Amino acid sequence: RDVAFLIRRELEACEVLLPAEESHEELLEKVQIFDIYEGTNLPAGMKSLGLRFSYRSADRTLTDDEVTEVHGRIVQAIVRVTGAAIR
Repeated sequence: RDVAFLIRRELEACEVLLPAEESHEELLEKVQIFDIYEGTNLPAGMKSLGLRFSYRSADRTLTDDEVTEVHGRIVQAIVRVTGAAIR
């Protein structure tokens, strides 16, 4: 699942990844940065950071509801810790 966050320009990408990594959600396989945009059409002092979240279980197929629940917790943790907004 991909999410674009609007973050303060001075915030490092690793600071945005940290809440996801520290969530210790066992279904979260990895988080990758797929885009950083600092161009026009963004509020002053802001940039867009696109993250790709991958989920997996070693012993079963995940349901959409399971992934949605875990994904929601992780995204909310990022918003809460960094002050980011979802684009």
